[in-house]
Amino acid sequence: MMTLVKTVAAGGLTILAMTHPSGAANVKPALYTAAQAEHGASVYQQSCAACHGNLLEGVAAPALKGLGFNEMAKAQSLTVDGLLMVVANTMPQSDPGSLKPDQVNAVVAYILQQNSYPAGATALTADTAAQAHISMRTGLKNEGQVRKADIRDDKGGVPKEDGAIVARPKAKVHRRAKHAR
Repeated sequence: MMTLVKTVAAGGLTILAMTHPSGAANVKPALYTAAQAEHGASVYQQSCAACHGNLLEGVAAPALKGLGFNEMAKAQSLTVDGLLMVVANTMPQSDPGSLKPDQVNAVVAYILQQNSYPAGATALTADTAAQAHISMRTGLKNEGQVRKADIRDDKGGVPKEDGAIVARPKAKVHRRAKHAR
C-alpha cells in the first residue's frame, strides 16, 4: 500500500496532507506483520486480558481500543514507541518488565491491529517504532513534543485538553488530636 503526500497552496500557506491512492485521508501506516499480531493476540490473552479485557475493552485497566483509548492517547500524546516503552517497562502490572522484547513487540502489534492499523511486510521493533514516531490517536507522524506515556493513569490524575495530567485534589482528612488524660 503506497501513501501519497499532496501539497496544497492555500492563501500563501502550504499544507501537506497524507492520502491513500484511493483518495482517503489520514491512512494509518503498516508497522507490523500479520503473523506478529497473531502471536501478540496469544501473548495478550495470557498476560494482558485479565486487566484490559478479552476484547481490549478495559476492565480493571484502561481500554486499549475504541473511543476511550483514543481519548487517552490524545490526552497523553501517546505514540507507538511510547506504547512499546510502557508495555516493556510496566506491564503486566503483576510482574512489570517480565515480557520478552519479541512479546512486547507482538502485543503492541496486536493493539495496532485492533485499532485498524494495517499489517505490512516489516515486523514492529522498538527501532522501527522510534523512527516512525507515529501518534496512536491519529496514525500520523507526531510532530509535537514527546512525553513519556503512562497509559494506566493510576496516580489519580485528570487529563487536561493540552495533554498534561493534573493531580486530583486530595480529600481532607480530619484527625482527632490525641489529648493527654
